[in-house]
Amino acid sequence: MMKRPIVWHPLLIGLFPVLTLLSHNLGEMDAIGAVPLTAITLTMALSLLWVCQLFLRDILRAGVIVSGFLIFFFSLIHVFLTLRTWLAETLGEHMQLTIAPVFVAWTLALLWYIYFFSKKAKGLTQLTSILNVSSVCLVAVPVYNIATAKLSERVDWSGIHKQQQAEAVISRASPNPLPDIYYIIMDRYAGPGILKTSYGFDNREFLDYLSSKGFYVAAHSAANYPSTTHSLASTLNLQYINYTKSFVEPESTSWLPIQRLLHDHKLMQLLKREGYKYIHLGSWWEPTRKNNLADEDILFNRFPENVYYLFATTMFQPISSSLGVLDLRYEHWRGNRRQFENLAKTAEANGPKFVLAHFLLPHDPYVFSRDGKYLSIDDVSKQPREASYIEQLVYTNRMLQRTITSLLENSKRPPIIVLQADEGPWPRRYENEYKNFDWRQATVAELSQKMKILNSFHLPGVDSRALYPTISPVNTFRVIFNLYFEADLPLLPDESFVYQRQRHPYRLSNITSRLRHD
Repeated sequence: MMKRPIVWHPLLIGLFPVLTLLSHNLGEMDAIGAVPLTAITLTMALSLLWVCQLFLRDILRAGVIVSGFLIFFFSLIHVFLTLRTWLAETLGEHMQLTIAPVFVAWTLALLWYIYFFSKKAKGLTQLTSILNVSSVCLVAVPVYNIATAKLSERVDWSGIHKQQQAEAVISRASPNPLPDIYYIIMDRYAGPGILKTSYGFDNREFLDYLSSKGFYVAAHSAANYPSTTHSLASTLNLQYINYTKSFVEPESTSWLPIQRLLHDHKLMQLLKREGYKYIHLGSWWEPTRKNNLADEDILFNRFPENVYYLFATTMFQPISSSLGVLDLRYEHWRGNRRQFENLAKTAEANGPKFVLAHFLLPHDPYVFSRDGKYLSIDDVSKQPREASYIEQLVYTNRMLQRTITSLLENSKRPPIIVLQADEGPWPRRYENEYKNFDWRQATVAELSQKMKILNSFHLPGVDSRALYPTISPVNTFRVIFNLYFEADLPLLPDESFVYQRQRHPYRLSNITSRLRHD
């Protein structure tokens, strides 16, 4: 009689989606980020196994049912997308498959599977052994890819850490009282010229509002890099980050060293020495969702970004989307509204304080109408992408006006406010060729659309002639330290760099001369 095997295949099959997600996103996802996902899927597998064992009184049958359920559960969207692509290629683009019939068919197949194995009594020992071996082979592929990538990665982390240590830049006692500082980043907010030429939108009303509140608007400002990671790392460290290629292999595909610069940045090191409290309002994007230096983290949502991405591929997605549960589109709508409310409330906190608020607006997904109503995917699909961008931008402008007015009115003393974009919106060709788009081959129009940004400063009580129309984000806090703390930081040349492709973040080229002036 064959010995009954140990049932481990449900646990490994539960781990497979997490390991696959990690292996496909090693360049941007730290292994630590997979821990919550691992806990969720393992808890799910163990709970289902326990419940099935309780009802069936047979661990082998329970294991087969749970493994089958997990395979069905985590594969629905992959099957749907494959079918939709195949039908479009076979029958033409007019053939648009919807999720509903696939969901129904997949659910019926799962129910039949559960019924069949709840009755089957023979051959479960052999089937369990096959599933055990198959599950080991299944997870071996992503584990091998992860291990290979980690072992071949060459990063001088100690060198990066040493480079991150901020030298003292303030030579005298800090001003008394210290001004509150608000750094508000609006992701992919295009400059005024680009909004006119590429989107047919005149942003004069909002820019006039900023001017009326004492803001200086840098009309011809350009981002220093075409990605949030590079751009924010540069601004928060008061320097260009091209030096990172000295500590990372030039061919490295990992964005993690640059992401590290977002968490232990020089700006907060300097401000904490002066007695500042750090309040961090991040986005759902994991690198800015939380910050280790923050005295107070105001979270955008309860779960890490990758939890949403993982469950967006499951049978739960059609249901969660309709209920607004674990649905990133709905969280984008709900979370950004909550962030505006939280930002306004920070004026009540005792100072001195530095508040960093990163909004993924007017960044997609496009979920806001101009009056703030939620737009479904069907709503957005009825209009051009450019129209959806402008709808979200108009809503963003309205909320910024309300929030900035509140900050100015409720602050105990006039605050420093920097309202700035980290990058511009994606050109259409880049959106279609995201992974393989070569920025060095981009047209002048594409570069301008991506690099020209909103950049504005509210600097009360000082001579703001240090500001100028082409000032770029890398000089933001150099100017502020010079004006308010009598530092003597030289301004850096305002330059723009692009990386070659998404998988080559350290191959940087200077494209400043190619940017057209608005």
